[in-house]
Amino acid sequence: MLPWENKPRKSSPFFAEIEVILEKLKAIDDLYNKASGQGRCTWLRGQVKPYTYSAMVNDVTACFHRTVERLDELMSTWKVEGKCMWRV
Repeated sequence: MLPWENKPRKSSPFFAEIEVILEKLKAIDDLYNKASGQGRCTWLRGQVKPYTYSAMVNDVTACFHRTVERLDELMSTWKVEGKCMWRV
């Protein structure tokens, strides 16, 4: 049995660490913006109160997807021939 089972949701480790999680998501947003120039990658951080576990999972997933989309765009400007790869 996990320590937070059979207890209110507010006693889960997620809620105890919410400020740390929000700081890390802000850092991810800043890195994404610096690398892509396309603003933030999260949708719900700072927009929804209370910030729930599912909102956090949604934001992490959104950042992953936006990063993969950006990489796909960048990779389309590269030419691949055998083992070699170069930017066109």
